[in-house]
Amino acid sequence: MPNISNVELVIGIVLVLLGISFAYKTYLASVLGKCYYWTGFLPLTVISPWVCHLPPASKRSLTKTAHGLWVHFFMGPIYLVCTVLCFVAGAEFLGLPGVSSLNYVLVGGNLGKAACVAFNKHTGFRFPFLERSRDTMAKRIEKVQLMTSQDRQLLPDTPPKSIRAQMDEAHNNPNGNY
Repeated sequence: MPNISNVELVIGIVLVLLGISFAYKTYLASVLGKCYYWTGFLPLTVISPWVCHLPPASKRSLTKTAHGLWVHFFMGPIYLVCTVLCFVAGAEFLGLPGVSSLNYVLVGGNLGKAACVAFNKHTGFRFPFLERSRDTMAKRIEKVQLMTSQDRQLLPDTPPKSIRAQMDEAHNNPNGNY
């Protein structure tokens, strides 16, 4: 077993427990479609979904529950990423192979491929796959063009007819051929 200091042991255990809490928040957001936030001071309200790990204590509490489809689509995956990162960092602090296990999963078991995630106890996470794919993704994003037909333009070339002109046109053509 590697030589782990008591501080690293405590940090690792706290990160694993935080990962368990984020796993529960992932379940709440992905399956049930709800997350908790704090309605106090605005700058803290923005980051409160990541800080509030307990449900509201009463109806008069500053901690509220958000429901909706946006919670399923946005907060669920965000909490899942936080869960994985907390588990991996905690495993590394505890001397377990967290990053190597994550890389094994991300490359599909092919050990010959380059690592996707790197972790250092002092500097944190690095994502080399983003650095390697940056140029390719930038080229693909720059080439995207919206091909729209003339009848499906977002903004018409000529201004639309007024309601009065449309009514006069309908009155002048009683057969409906206008």
